[in-house]
Amino acid sequence: MKKLAVLSIVVLFVISVISMDLTNLNGAFDILKVDVENDSYTTEDTLFLTRNLSRGSFDISYSVDAEDRSEIQGVVFSTVGQETYATVSYAGEEKTYVVVDNNHLYITLVNVDDVEDVLKLVYNKAYNEFDYEEFYASVANLKDDELKDELHTVVDNQKVLSYKNARKAFFGTIDNFDGVVECVYTGRTVNTHGIPNSNVMNCEHTWPQSKFGGGNTGAKKTDINHLYPSNSRANSIRGNYPFGNVKNAKWSEGGSSKGTGEFGGTVFEPRDEHKGNVARSMFYFAVRYNMHIDSNQERTLREWNKLDPVDEKELARNSGIEMEQYNRNTFIDHPEFADMISDF
Repeated sequence: MKKLAVLSIVVLFVISVISMDLTNLNGAFDILKVDVENDSYTTEDTLFLTRNLSRGSFDISYSVDAEDRSEIQGVVFSTVGQETYATVSYAGEEKTYVVVDNNHLYITLVNVDDVEDVLKLVYNKAYNEFDYEEFYASVANLKDDELKDELHTVVDNQKVLSYKNARKAFFGTIDNFDGVVECVYTGRTVNTHGIPNSNVMNCEHTWPQSKFGGGNTGAKKTDINHLYPSNSRANSIRGNYPFGNVKNAKWSEGGSSKGTGEFGGTVFEPRDEHKGNVARSMFYFAVRYNMHIDSNQERTLREWNKLDPVDEKELARNSGIEMEQYNRNTFIDHPEFADMISDF
């Protein structure tokens, strides 16, 4: 039954419009192994593909740089009728895949003999110096679902870090200034050059882990675009409460508070200088993982996006994250995109 379900997904993918130019794949590509059952993936390696002379009128051949090859040594694309196949030299043997999903940033391959053997060849935006401004210009006139779909494409399939490496990155470098890391909620600081004691400074998941739902949980947990340093007590107090403007505070520190919100219920309100960061992180997460933000919270986040505009520190953080996981928050680059989407 499970194979039939997976096969039905594959059939749906096959009708996708083939848009990536398979004759021009030279450059860096991340090789992702897809876990179909759990809707997640792991980055196997980053390989540099080099176009070879065609082996036949319908074949396009690529080899992997000898210094970068791991288990994959080459890829040959062949067109047969209406379908495109990829023969992958993989771990000493050749496997045949069908191209089932293809856009300008990645190609999804499904093994013709095993529909649960799925690979993605993802254009590595960092190594290839992806032109974001050119991409943003191309989506400037899109709105709502069309815009969300395009933004999803450009942020999808980041390099998935381990939880340890994600925390090392932002505690040790991205959010570390001369050996000092500051809590985004309270302003409390800790001196550290790596991952601090979690009883002192913890990792805040702006989109709470308990609200992840199914699919891509590994990527969601370690995606630095919504991770921030937070004092452990403030982290615990925030818990998984939604964000909102507090009208009757039960707790407050450093400009942040928790209490009854303007629309009722218990909410958490970050200090003013972090409100915009929260909004743009939530917008990113919703688009990246196809998640939904409830209407009251969305209304507040839209206010915060304007109340606390993007500053140089947030831009620098965005670039630092791109260095680590090869994607960035498009709502930091263009916060006005939020106004072009009517429903997150």
